Amino acid sequence: MKHRKITEEAYVFGLPLVEHSKLFAQALRSDSSKFTGTNVFQHIRQLATSADNDVVTLNNDTLYSGAILDVRVEPVIITIPPMENRYFSIQFVDITTDNLSIVSTRTTGSGSKVLLVAGPDCDSHSSKNLPVTTSIRSSSRLIFALARMGVDDDTNFKVANALQDQMHIIRLSTYLGIESSPPPELQWPPFYNPKKDDSLKFFEYMNYMMQWYEFGERERSLLKRFAKIGVKPGAPFDVSSLSEEASEVMKTGIRDGKTRIKSLLKAEEKRVKGWTKPDPHIGTYGQNYELRARVAWAYLYALSPKEAIYFQTQTDSNSQRLDGSKANYVLSFAKDHFPPVKFFWSLTMYDANSLLLVENSLKRYALGSRSKFLKYNKDGGLTLHLQKPTPLDAEVSNWLPAPDGYFYIVLRLFGPSEDAIEGNYTPPAVTRIEKRH
Repeated sequence: MKHRKITEEAYVFGLPLVEHSKLFAQALRSDSSKFTGTNVFQHIRQLATSADNDVVTLNNDTLYSGAILDVRVEPVIITIPPMENRYFSIQFVDITTDNLSIVSTRTTGSGSKVLLVAGPDCDSHSSKNLPVTTSIRSSSRLIFALARMGVDDDTNFKVANALQDQMHIIRLSTYLGIESSPPPELQWPPFYNPKKDDSLKFFEYMNYMMQWYEFGERERSLLKRFAKIGVKPGAPFDVSSLSEEASEVMKTGIRDGKTRIKSLLKAEEKRVKGWTKPDPHIGTYGQNYELRARVAWAYLYALSPKEAIYFQTQTDSNSQRLDGSKANYVLSFAKDHFPPVKFFWSLTMYDANSLLLVENSLKRYALGSRSKFLKYNKDGGLTLHLQKPTPLDAEVSNWLPAPDGYFYIVLRLFGPSEDAIEGNYTPPAVTRIEKRH
């Protein structure tokens, strides 16, 4: 029973790392259709659609540019062009899925940027006299950089794509014109989805991922405990050395860990009017491994609250599950109760089973402050229609198509006000209305 409990704890601790490994496998394995290698941006040139299934709960508001930064041996330099009046952020995520830093329009303005990113073993002394606008030092030897670029409408893509092409990553030695040997080539293991597997293979991937992080004092006692079941940074996990009984005990522990995370998702944060109140510690988890696991399961790569706040609901004003097969719904904002933001807000629809955007004939996945076609009420308020069937002609402009089953919606506030960050803003409740036939 002791090893079962340790296995459960290790699963909750390791789930974010193993979930994170999926993206690394896609980018770093030469047999992957999405292979890029390290220190190269992969640009997504269009907004996300229902066909995108690599990451759950994707936004439909920004273009993405992602890169795996290899800082095992030396720092890298990232150059970003001026963004003028466009929203932009670049999020740096370590191996454990903590946000190391977010450099954005909010934090450093819209001018050009020169960023230096270093790992725990890097000597960045030679960078002292460089025109670096932001320096980031991490305990992570591999870092995921995820840039988001705002796009208002279809005519904006050409300009935005050109800006993406002006984003560059180079090793510090190359930037300085100094000859140096590249780091050893990474031999990344095959793609593995921990959500769809309860086997002990999970710990092979957890051990592999942990070697890329320099754990500190606060984790050492925990790692010592995990070592009792063979979970150690960089060590092979030898399933064949386990007895059949020990193997079954650990598999049960994995199932316990998965159940624990799912129960946390159901409980989630405190809800007001059906909406979750965002946890202020998202992105900077410290020793809150349960929160880290819950976010990795459902909202991997979520921005920290000062940059963006995510309200989520899956229930209506009567605390009933949102279900597109049984009812239609409206979300009504009073003219003085729109989401308080510096940049923009959006409401996005997701299928509750797949956690992905909802396929629909309009190819419309979100509505918000930048949707120029919205029709506002005479009193200045706004009513959005959330439903599966096509609404009346006059309501189509404000229609966010729902699936034929359970769904949830996410209200994103980019550049939230201090009031929102402090928890003083709550969106209106979703109201169920009679279904039209």
